[in-house]
Amino acid sequence: MHIGLLTTSFPRFEGDVAGSFVLGFARALARRGHTLTVLAPEPRELIAPPDFGATITVRFVPYVRPRGLARTFYGAGVADNVRSPLAWPGIATFGPALAAAAARELRACDALVSHFGLPCGVVASVVARGRPHVAVLHSADLHALERLPGGALLARVLAQGARHVTCVNAGARSRLCTVSVACAQTASSASSACSFRSWMVSRSRSPILQSLMPG
Repeated sequence: MHIGLLTTSFPRFEGDVAGSFVLGFARALARRGHTLTVLAPEPRELIAPPDFGATITVRFVPYVRPRGLARTFYGAGVADNVRSPLAWPGIATFGPALAAAAARELRACDALVSHFGLPCGVVASVVARGRPHVAVLHSADLHALERLPGGALLARVLAQGARHVTCVNAGARSRLCTVSVACAQTASSASSACSFRSWMVSRSRSPILQSLMPG
């Protein structure tokens, strides 16, 4: 199966800690025989996308020009980066840029996985067009959805275009369902008895995740 993975954080080079857990998730899928195309924000550094082997292709998504102004992602993370006005333009431009890249680069994908609901989960739900979409939400997503004007609408769009929405724990799931009742039918939480990564690669949880990880 060819899987499109949309994320706001992914290692920019071998050994980079940014989004390393997302790379671990991608490698777990690759070990199960899948190939992946990863869409991640273009970093400010003038570097080419990393090479993680034939089964994981990384595409950087340009979202601001000149490239030196790309300050929204990586580094200390979005939450800290946006304390500087220099990072604000990317908040508005990355979503549309990601949607355009997904429509172009992920057309041949059989399924989509999004890490981080804003904007990746929303974009994946819009471009999925009937394909399975598994959305993985993190605590920062819940914080943003609860506070953003239109957060309930964004959560509803995400839920309606996803076969499964995963939250890191039961508390996060409850918060998501409070933001939008549309999420209640698709959202689940990772077991507190195991790590988030091991839950994500488990074959015994979600039927949709099982379909992404056969054998």
